[in-house]
Order: sequence, then C-alpha cells, then structure tokens
Amino acid sequence: MKKRVVYSGIIVLVIGIVVLLVSGNLAHSILPVTQYNVSVGKGSYTEMSTNITNSSRFFMIFESKEYTNLYLFSSSAYSKWQAYITGNKNASGLLKAQQLEGNGTEAIFANVVIATFPEVVNKTSSASYSTNISKIFPGEYYIVIDNTNGSKSSSMSFNATVLLPEAGYLSGKISGSSSLTELAVLGLVMIALFILGLVLVIYGLISKPKTGIGTLNINPSDRVSNEYVDELYKGIGKGKKGKNKGNS
Repeated sequence: MKKRVVYSGIIVLVIGIVVLLVSGNLAHSILPVTQYNVSVGKGSYTEMSTNITNSSRFFMIFESKEYTNLYLFSSSAYSKWQAYITGNKNASGLLKAQQLEGNGTEAIFANVVIATFPEVVNKTSSASYSTNISKIFPGEYYIVIDNTNGSKSSSMSFNATVLLPEAGYLSGKISGSSSLTELAVLGLVMIALFILGLVLVIYGLISKPKTGIGTLNINPSDRVSNEYVDELYKGIGKGKKGKNKGNS
C-alpha cells in the first residue's frame, strides 16, 4: 500500500465533499436557483413538475450519483409515458420517451451523470434528443429521472440533484450575476474531484512500494566486516591444505 497516495486521495475526496456542501449557496449566488435532492429507486423513476413561464430564462441542471436517463416532458407527454410505465415491470422508459419525440418530449439524456438543458456545449453530456428551447410554450412540464429498463443503473438505488430557476428569475423580477456555463462547470468540478479521489485511494491501496532490485533487507547492525570475511576465507584455505597433506 502506498500511504501517501491513499492520503492524497482522501484529501481530494474531502475537498469534493466540501464543494458539494457549498455548491447550493454558490449556485444561488451565480443564478437564483432552487436545489432539489431526490432519491430514485431501482427499476423505478422520480418525477418533478415545473411551471415554465418564460422559456428564454428556463434552465435545468442535473447531477446524479449513477448513470441514469433524464427527460423533460410536457404534461400531456408525461401522462402518456406514465400510463405506459405503470404496471409494466419490463417496460423501457427510454423507448417510450423516444416514441414521444416531437409529441411532448422536449429533451432526452440517455445514461448520464450530469446534464444541462439547454445544453452547454463541450461542458456536459449531450442530449440524444433536444428541442429548441425557444419553441417551448409556457405551461406545466415534468422532469423525469428514469431508472427503469434502459438505464445503466436500473439494478440499484441512488441520489440525484436537480437545480431549477426560481419563479422570480423566470418572471424577470430577479436577475442573475452570471450564466448557466458557470453552474455547469461547478458540477463538473464536483464530479472530477470525486472520481480523482476514488482513483487515488484505490490505486494507493492496491499498489506496493517499490524496492531496489537485488537489495537485501539487512539491518546495519547485522552486517559483517570485510576483515572478518577475509579471515574466514583464510581459515578455509588452510584447512583444505592440511587435509591434502595428510592424505598424500
């Protein structure tokens, strides 16, 4: 085990936890947001309703502990999706969401741990399907975290976080100090710290310290002096000569 590497990994994990704890306040200082912490059961799903009054100001930031599917539905599309899933243990929520593309499915993120809508290019996972945000009409919408068949993590439960803009920001009464990009980068930093910390800890635990090739682990007090070795060899040589004389 490499203790220094393990300790470094633990420190990185602690930093990641600190960032996670302060992320809510930091995100709120960047843009007026509300943070929702949700749990998703294995083979199940969790939904959240949101009222989009101004599509030009609407955004969604998603972060999960495990890979899962994420959708944004209109209320009518959600009703159809839910009816399909209910009572059907083998149903694939992803497949049904894809069937509703152009008919109430506004965005599909397949097997992601972090995502934003609208998308932040080269910052977060890309949507497998996404409509233009400017074409979303005001009304009630549903955010669905789908852990049914089609999700990589359908066999386990996990926690997820969703950040949504406050009503005052959507109405224009409150203005943000920055943009969606900063919030997306904050989420990426959190994910990167946790991954790096785990990698360091695991690597440090399974690795063995390097030792010099051919070096014996001898205590300095146990070392034999050169003079003693020379005397020992001299004695051996004399003993052999004496035996040879006796036999001749």
